Amino acid sequence: MEFNVSLENRISAKAALPYSMQVLGITGPSGAGKSSLLRALAGFEQEASVSVNWFAEDAKPIASATVNAHSETEEMKVNSAPIRGRVGLVFQQPMLFPHVNVKGNLALAERHAGSKALTVEHAIAGCECKHLLHKSIDSLSGGEAQRVALARALVNGPDVLMLDESLSALDATLRSKILRFLVKTCGQLNIKLIMVSHDVQDLALFCDGLISVVDGAVEATGSVAYVMAKIASQGSIENPCAILEGEIIKNSDDFPHPFTRLNVSGNILYAKATVQCDSKLNTNNKDEQGLSTDQHHQRGKIAVFASEVSIDTNTQVNVPSSSILNALPCEVVEIYHPETPQSENQQLQTAIVMLSHGNQALYARVSTLSIERLKLEPGLSVVARFKLQ
Repeated sequence: MEFNVSLENRISAKAALPYSMQVLGITGPSGAGKSSLLRALAGFEQEASVSVNWFAEDAKPIASATVNAHSETEEMKVNSAPIRGRVGLVFQQPMLFPHVNVKGNLALAERHAGSKALTVEHAIAGCECKHLLHKSIDSLSGGEAQRVALARALVNGPDVLMLDESLSALDATLRSKILRFLVKTCGQLNIKLIMVSHDVQDLALFCDGLISVVDGAVEATGSVAYVMAKIASQGSIENPCAILEGEIIKNSDDFPHPFTRLNVSGNILYAKATVQCDSKLNTNNKDEQGLSTDQHHQRGKIAVFASEVSIDTNTQVNVPSSSILNALPCEVVEIYHPETPQSENQQLQTAIVMLSHGNQALYARVSTLSIERLKLEPGLSVVARFKLQ
């Protein structure tokens, strides 16, 4: 995916990511311009200058340019050049038609469906809104309306689906379930999925690549690990999130516990659930932004926030000495202190410690007192401990 967007006094952003990245996340602080960028890419900012190529040059060309934000189809042009592909944009505040019920909204989308459209039955099942079909729009809760809006977009069959905080009203469990369905469906139908979210964990777990936006400009692009490392080093995120990948260990009679086990380079990690991935190690190497397939073992990944990680200088990983189940041998890579002094009345002064386990990165938010007492410095071997994820 390549784009160049300019909107006076608001956006000046350009980026190029591997076309193999099916699911892209846009992250950044509040007011950074994430939603404006998404609207410009979708063709809703008439004053914007936009150049975008969603698909590889050798991909099948798309004949007409359409933008489908309300389950209606209308041709839109930017700088006299049509946007390539059918673009579906689902807002945080669902724009459902109030004069018809849920079933009627889906029927309108189905009437103008593209070649990648889901059936109504498939969409409402995946978006957990089958029981809402005969409800009026004004009777829906915020989360219900968001799920209906997403189902409607899938029934319309976009080539590119954009979500602007579109699942923010859902609880974490339901949001994760729907995101799993969404990522799988978009992969099967070759729909490019672009998500704006303040939930860094969702972006880290479900996206192939990330775009970091600050003050209307693209600060970093690439794999999840690379972009997370970049923004952590800049101190632009208070609680960095790392992704750990490994081989999923199949359940067996000798482990009668309702947890998933992940083999990370011979170290067993325990999780309540993992997100399956087809990729080999998603490293933070800028030159390794593409994804490849491991045909032999099923792989999974978990997200770990810096605030959940403690650092132990006792490097005996396999000696149970703590109720914290997960232990991973690491090396201290870098220590990032806040660029601006923390408030004097704040009791705990903290810093972000970047750790590495092979090619995988992990972060820990620890007090400066702990850093002094443990004598943490780059190159030191430690054990990262964190609770069940």
